[in-house]
Amino acid sequence: MEAVLMKLSTIEEGTAVYFIESSRVITEARVIRRNGDFYTIGIGCDGAIRVRRSRLFLSKEDAQTHLPVRLKPQGTYRSPYEFGA
Repeated sequence: MEAVLMKLSTIEEGTAVYFIESSRVITEARVIRRNGDFYTIGIGCDGAIRVRRSRLFLSKEDAQTHLPVRLKPQGTYRSPYEFGA
């Protein structure tokens, strides 16, 4: 229940947050400012991006639960000439 309350609450400036890049990489950032439902977060020394509150997580573990599940490839194509080798 507490995690749900933390998810819906606002995040203060200077707080460390995590977000998912390219549906596969979890990146740590700091909140620079808030404007409505949008947050400007600083990445590294000189990068920044604006994202919605729904894309931010307070812990790395919480972000990992939202990563999409990767399926194994069914199989690769094999030439008929490879079976006799």
